[in-house]
Amino acid sequence: MKKIKTTIVILFLSVTIYGQTEKGKFIFGGDTSISFSSEKTKFKSDDFESDNSESSTLSFLPGAGYFVIDNLAIGLQLQVSSTNQSFNVGTEEKPTFKTNTLSVSPFLRYYFTKGNVKPYLQGRVGTGSSKFTRENTSNEGETKNSLFTYGVDGGVAIFLNSKIAVNLGVGYSSVRSKEKEDSNNARTISNIIGVGAGFNIFL
Repeated sequence: MKKIKTTIVILFLSVTIYGQTEKGKFIFGGDTSISFSSEKTKFKSDDFESDNSESSTLSFLPGAGYFVIDNLAIGLQLQVSSTNQSFNVGTEEKPTFKTNTLSVSPFLRYYFTKGNVKPYLQGRVGTGSSKFTRENTSNEGETKNSLFTYGVDGGVAIFLNSKIAVNLGVGYSSVRSKEKEDSNNARTISNIIGVGAGFNIFL
């Protein structure tokens, strides 16, 4: 009798959890990611280009989506990130650049298999703006930039109960930033690989 009760409870929980990624459900939540030496950045203008030597990035990505079919959600994701960069521009100076970014990206997320642990894959593309601060250089100051960003993320969602899942994953993102009032066509291209963790609520 005890084994039968245990089996019934497990089956009930499994059915409830499986249903959270079915058509008509909503997903809410946020992810965080951090990366250090894994970032490669190039600074380009009409005059010259240079490679980035040191970098660190911290990102927070809250979002919400809707399952249009079983396991496939579409939605919007807000990305808030902060990056510190030290560039080698071929002079004695080693400028430190700080970038605070805010962007909005539509996304697609697909969950694979059934069970309490679901692998997922997500793609996103969006636009936004950033504030770029220059320090330790003769050209210190701030500039505002427009940007275009896209990324791919993958990992696993571990369901703690019928409504909450913890995400563990890795992601790649590219951010192209251009100064809004620059006649020299200067732009920064950042390619970032980071690991992260987050959570989702399914309703």
